[in-house]
Amino acid sequence: MEFPIYKSNQLMREQMEGEFYNSEFADLISELIDRDELESSIEIGIAKKVRDEGTEGLSEKQSYHLQKIFDRYNDIRCSVCDDLIPLSEVLFLEGSMCSYHQHQWNKD
Repeated sequence: MEFPIYKSNQLMREQMEGEFYNSEFADLISELIDRDELESSIEIGIAKKVRDEGTEGLSEKQSYHLQKIFDRYNDIRCSVCDDLIPLSEVLFLEGSMCSYHQHQWNKD
């Protein structure tokens, strides 16, 4: 799966229309910057550009590096139900379970 294409000024409008995928991606990028979890100065620079401007207009090389970042977090599945874990949850995992199953585990 490829990362979403958007301009940063679109995010607020999309949220008001009930579309959250691009903003979840933008939040993931911001959180990776804040947590210092990017692997190189190239990734940091691209992530800051994406945070400030969005993904539309990235060069082919920048897109390649952003895709590598996205791939590390995009295909994480719950070890119980095998559902994809949403981007909004991947940085807050307490193991390998989705939030529902982690909650059930913690209750027991």
